[in-house]
Amino acid sequence: MHRDLTNQLAKFIPDTIDQSQLADFFAAINTSYQQADGERQSLEYSMALTQATLDSTTAGIIVTDNKGRVTSLNQVTTALLEQLRVDDLQQILNELAPTIVDYPEVLKRCRQIFRSGIERGELLLTLTYGRIFQIVSLPQCVNGEVVGRVWNITEVTKLRTKERQVYFMAYHDALTKLPNRLRLTKDLKKAIAQAAITSNRLAVIFIDLDGFKFVNDTLGHDSGDVLLVEAAKRISSQLTANDIVSRHGGDEFIILLSNVDSDEDLARRAEAIRLCLLPVVTIDGQEAYVSGSIGIATFPEHGRDYNSLIKNADLAMYQAKRLGRNNYQFFTPAYEVDGTVRMLLTTKLKKAVHNNELEIVYQPVINAKTHKIKALEALFSWRQRDGSFIPLADFLAIAIETELIIPITERIITQGCVQMMQWIELGHDHLSLELNIYPGHFKNLGLLVYVSNAIQASGLPPEKLVLKIKDIATAVQYDTSHDLFNGLYELGVKLVASDFGCSTTSLRYFTQLPISGIDLAPSCVSNILKSDKHRALVQALIAMSKVMELDIAAIGVSNVGQQKLLERYGCSEMQGPLFGSPQSSELISTKLFKQLTENFA
Repeated sequence: MHRDLTNQLAKFIPDTIDQSQLADFFAAINTSYQQADGERQSLEYSMALTQATLDSTTAGIIVTDNKGRVTSLNQVTTALLEQLRVDDLQQILNELAPTIVDYPEVLKRCRQIFRSGIERGELLLTLTYGRIFQIVSLPQCVNGEVVGRVWNITEVTKLRTKERQVYFMAYHDALTKLPNRLRLTKDLKKAIAQAAITSNRLAVIFIDLDGFKFVNDTLGHDSGDVLLVEAAKRISSQLTANDIVSRHGGDEFIILLSNVDSDEDLARRAEAIRLCLLPVVTIDGQEAYVSGSIGIATFPEHGRDYNSLIKNADLAMYQAKRLGRNNYQFFTPAYEVDGTVRMLLTTKLKKAVHNNELEIVYQPVINAKTHKIKALEALFSWRQRDGSFIPLADFLAIAIETELIIPITERIITQGCVQMMQWIELGHDHLSLELNIYPGHFKNLGLLVYVSNAIQASGLPPEKLVLKIKDIATAVQYDTSHDLFNGLYELGVKLVASDFGCSTTSLRYFTQLPISGIDLAPSCVSNILKSDKHRALVQALIAMSKVMELDIAAIGVSNVGQQKLLERYGCSEMQGPLFGSPQSSELISTKLFKQLTENFA
């Protein structure tokens, strides 16, 4: 090609020009052309090498000019974009828009990177079908001048998925999948900071599952796990999208409610949570029951920081337990004092039991027809060394939780049987002795041994002993419960389902267990003059007991109006303040003597 060019140029050069000079001229042109060809080939090779390098990377690369027009891209990008047109970046984003999560924000970020000219720009691109890409944009410079941008596209789906899994594990409970204590701490502190600015009210609801320990101990930890998962689902079902429930540990759950309107609304929601926990849970064919003791603390009234709100909700929850469990309580400042008092009381009670400082007292049970004493319920009172009394209601829950109730009950059984036999020998052979038995007694057959020994030692006829089972639904969950029920029945002892009408006692127990009577719960009795529904409930329960040939006693009768109504419904036995409070055996003996002389008169 260079020879042809030389021949063409020679046609226009005059013959007078020195041919040797002309030869040098053409040689210089030829050399220049050869150099240019070499440089072109080198440039083409360099460009091909650059493209090959881009194509060999695992990341996608798009090069654009300052207006966003695509000037280059590699094979990875071509494969990612498939059949999309790639004239400019805006066009690429527009065509991908239906599959981009939060497309407006992605587009806004890309424009910010272009307009600001920042050295390094980053954004995360998430597609609706799950793939995630990290995009890093750097300026492309030539001789110090920015002529465009290079966009590096790396798929990070697996990495982000793993990060999310690690994050989830760090901030969520492995069993229930609820947020854990660490996550609650962050969320509550953030909510408190926001509420302090907006003057909103927050609420912390502390829930402890009553009866969970019994299920865990008797049916095993796997069954306990099933119960926790079910409880988590039920509690979550009562919440809104803005609420947060976390597993605080063990059988405790904490709920964070934002924008609380009123205490009435809080009470309504707490009641809904309480009710949702009550239905039976069937685990491998076994029925399990739990309830919830619920404490409520609000911001700013009950605390202005994380620790105060959690602590006060916890104190309110323990107050709910002291009041019989399966209820909710709002925090009051008095509970802070109660918490300290409770610790001291627990220590003192242990010493009192060890030193036999508890005294046995007896409360009359009245025959509804004759209005005479037909039975005496053995209870215990606590007289301190200074002579002052601590009310039973103040320490009964502690005795049950610490299982001090076991040795206390043993002593009541032994001494009560002896005392009852003495009364019978004095002519009060119509009397029977009633004792309260709690779920903890059903963990083993120890109760059967104590009762049998007490009957034999005292000579008390077995049919004169009535054991009133508290929380029978929990008691029957122990493996030894049916053996214990049957063993007591074979001894001739009478068994009664206590607190009927307010607990989770199922009617099926009356067909499966040797139960001879029921005690109407005080809450049923106290409302019969106030509510048509309570009157209907009590009347129905009394009617049912007659059909099933069960004795029925109304507990907590406090006025004549209640007494008359219960008599009209056909209740056979009554007990409560109207007929006498718990008293010493000496005072009861005086009453019995008076009743005996009246019979002879």
